[in-house]
Amino acid sequence: MTPFRWIVLLLLASACPYVPVIQDETPSLGAPFEVGPGAPAPDDTGAPPCDAETPVAVDLASFDANSMSIPVRVRLDVKHGASDLAAVNLAYTPIRPWEFFNYYQFEYPAPVDDDVTVRVEMVRGAVDEDAYTLQVAAVGVARSNWDRDLVNVTFVLDTSCSMNGDPLLRLQDAGYAVASSLRAGDVVSMVTWSQSSAAILDSHVVVGPNDPVVVAAFGSMHIEGDADLSAALRAGYALTGKNWSSERINRVFLVTDGGAILSTPDEELIATKASDDDAERVYLVGVGVGSGSSYGELLVDRAADLGKGASVYLGGPGEADRVFGPDRFVELVDIAARDVSVRLEVPPGFEIERLSGEGVSDASMAIAPQDLAADDTMVFFQTLRTCAPLLVEDGSPLSVIVTWRDATTLEPKETRLDTTFGALLSAGTDQLRKGVAILAYTEALRAVKERSGGADVVVAALDALALADGEGPGDPDLAEIRGVLDRL
Repeated sequence: MTPFRWIVLLLLASACPYVPVIQDETPSLGAPFEVGPGAPAPDDTGAPPCDAETPVAVDLASFDANSMSIPVRVRLDVKHGASDLAAVNLAYTPIRPWEFFNYYQFEYPAPVDDDVTVRVEMVRGAVDEDAYTLQVAAVGVARSNWDRDLVNVTFVLDTSCSMNGDPLLRLQDAGYAVASSLRAGDVVSMVTWSQSSAAILDSHVVVGPNDPVVVAAFGSMHIEGDADLSAALRAGYALTGKNWSSERINRVFLVTDGGAILSTPDEELIATKASDDDAERVYLVGVGVGSGSSYGELLVDRAADLGKGASVYLGGPGEADRVFGPDRFVELVDIAARDVSVRLEVPPGFEIERLSGEGVSDASMAIAPQDLAADDTMVFFQTLRTCAPLLVEDGSPLSVIVTWRDATTLEPKETRLDTTFGALLSAGTDQLRKGVAILAYTEALRAVKERSGGADVVVAALDALALADGEGPGDPDLAEIRGVLDRL
């Protein structure tokens, strides 16, 4: 029995600074895997038979749950007059759907009595008339920036020659935006990549939003020429450790254009500090600046992945306020739940044809869980098809089980939603329609970039956007997407 085929995206990395890397973004169809015991053998034609008896259960995965730089790069390229994406910077930029689902916000009700809640929407025929479209969301507890725990943050700032001009301006934008989100009592330290790695700020206690000392420190930033990333990381983590507290949110912000190389000791340092086995956990937020093919996203993404933090890109004015301002700062620094895993259980005969994340697995393949931020949502969008459609009834069951560990005590927790196809198909779908529009948007971008029927796919994306607008009018994310599509 092989009811599922799963997609794993292989990301290729290059350690060479300033060299654009064309990453393979074509999903590869992995070998089918069994879900449940007693799988029947393929028939004489080699096609898998329809197993209409064994229930199906898979884990959904987004190994890159906090990465969201690609949507910004797409928007900026198109805004700057690039209607032929294949000929400009996006030639070096993979279109990774999960980053769009990370970047754009979904308005699901937050949990009331726990850290995490489950929300599920389903419609038939949104993507294919014979398929079911399902959107699963693990929603973190709502928390205002002004209600969060105090932060202890150290900025590790690239001041090398490649940062001259626009990258330095975006670095300063990041600092000013974070300053606007600080509370009285937050602690800020700052170190540059200079060979001396001298602290610009050492354990400064913030007096409130836009603290004048923090603002002045970013205003005085200048190019220093040299670039000792390793020494700067060591100094940055030392400053964070100096002020570490279990009652604070402890973070390192690495701000760079990516024109350096993470050494093996650098990677080990970042991973060790973010480890759950480390009593003084410090997560790293990667902040990319710079423009075009000179931006080294691999460094930023790798550091953020090892550091279990967000990866963002500031490619133009205003973006820093959007991601680091008070409305979203808590989403980037605070943790609602650790090691979140999402399991989907559906009736026999179903398979996932498409997934917005990076893969699915059964018990034979482990998937690394991801942390879920406060005031954030982990969204999985998938298309399901069954080989036994006549067996699907209103009462056919569907379950989603989410497990995690408490952000502070690390106590194991679980929540689940048990529902039916009939209940889901008769409920609202406003956030699912937004998911359909986002996925159609990514497919339009990919088609235009690859010169593969771009016009028709753009029209289809605009149609999906119109449906989403009808169920959720006034959504600024949808307005932004329309602005990009209208220029293609």
